[in-house]
Amino acid sequence: MSGKQSLCGEFKTASGDQSSGQSGLVGGTRMTTVSAEQSGASTQAARHYRLSHATCGCFLLAAVVMSMAMLGHSVTGRRCLVATGTIEAKEIPVASRTGGRIKEVLVQEGALVRAGQALVELDLSELDAEKERLVCQLKKSEARLLQLLNGPRHSEVEQAEAVAAERFFSWKMLENGSRPEEIAIARADRKKAESELEMLEHGYRHEEIGQAKARLDQTGAHLEWAEKDCKRYSLLAADGAVSGRDADEAQTKLAESRSAHQEALDNYKKLLAGPRAEEIEAARESLQRARQRETMTVHGWRSEEIAVARNRYRQAMAALQVLKEGARSEEITQAESEVGAARAAIAQVDALLRDQFVKSPTDAEVTTMDLHAGQVIAADKPIAKLTRLDEIWTRVYIPERQLAHAHVGQRVSVKVDAYPDEVISGMIVQIPGVAEFTPRNVQTPEERAEQAFGIKVAIDNSRRLLRGGMNAEVQFSDTAAGSPGDR
Repeated sequence: MSGKQSLCGEFKTASGDQSSGQSGLVGGTRMTTVSAEQSGASTQAARHYRLSHATCGCFLLAAVVMSMAMLGHSVTGRRCLVATGTIEAKEIPVASRTGGRIKEVLVQEGALVRAGQALVELDLSELDAEKERLVCQLKKSEARLLQLLNGPRHSEVEQAEAVAAERFFSWKMLENGSRPEEIAIARADRKKAESELEMLEHGYRHEEIGQAKARLDQTGAHLEWAEKDCKRYSLLAADGAVSGRDADEAQTKLAESRSAHQEALDNYKKLLAGPRAEEIEAARESLQRARQRETMTVHGWRSEEIAVARNRYRQAMAALQVLKEGARSEEITQAESEVGAARAAIAQVDALLRDQFVKSPTDAEVTTMDLHAGQVIAADKPIAKLTRLDEIWTRVYIPERQLAHAHVGQRVSVKVDAYPDEVISGMIVQIPGVAEFTPRNVQTPEERAEQAFGIKVAIDNSRRLLRGGMNAEVQFSDTAAGSPGDR
């Protein structure tokens, strides 16, 4: 391209044919074809035009003109639309739904990661313990629901009937009073308890000690005889004189003799030592209970005791009725709800446990991630920023009069300062439906020429040459000189 010149937002182009004197306003940029004699006059008129628009308050016009297309004539009489913009890259913030303490950082800044690759591992041991608790709660709820659905077992009904019958008998017995034979038994128990306490308090008699000594001597003699007999039978069995069964019987008799002798020895020692203090105290408590039973049997039960027995019977009958009728529908519904709630809680914890590893959602480059092991991160707060280098784009602005030369899906060429010899492919992916950088009240054709459209261009970055923030020059397809309607 030849003859390009930028004058504060106004671009001039000169072609090989200088006989033409056409001029016009394109998106706020005056596109002029002049002869050498008209050059000075055109420049002065253009500067006067910019000053008049600056006083109208269109302060964004300069930014548009900086990135607008430059239109020039080639030596063959065709012109090419060129515009500049800044490359943008799609940035993806990554966060953890659970939060917690970082166990290990698995990648560093600048690393290229794949979709699903783990970036950070969290320590979620507390969630493991919570899941165990919820599993136990679920088992308990399921067992209760199963019990309600199956109803009571036959043995449980029989046991409830037996309890009710026993409490009915106790209630009626208290209500009707004691029979003569029951009174006699209560008195006999009281006398026996008194006798045992008296014997313990005064010690054992000499004749009882003598009987214990005689029993000890007798068992000792039997033990000595059994030992000799067992030894003899063992020798005979070894020589084959008697059978092994006879020797086994002698061994059994020896064991019985030793047990009887030890029991007699313990009893003799007990009588010699006399009763212990705890034995005397236990005998006194036994006598106290026997006297209370005798008193209640003879004089009858109090009204409040009878009322208590009656209430216990009614409670037993109510429990029996519940067992026979089975669980109510609302009880089953409640149990089912408890089971469902427990399962939902476990599913929620499992979902959180799956976030133990914070993973990359796509193929990208780690742009920002300043983390370290032991650091505590908050839930749903970004901990890293990824950049998708395969989805980069730029937005360039072209005048309204040149909009006919661009359409969605059109291929364009892109060049960047970092790689001046590289021509990179791009494609128009969006043309906005509303123009920008124009006054509200458009009256004249010159003012309508200030309108511009920001066109979004997707750029092929398969070789990973480009980065966000680079300046890009977008060259549209060559178009014939003339008005847009002639395309």
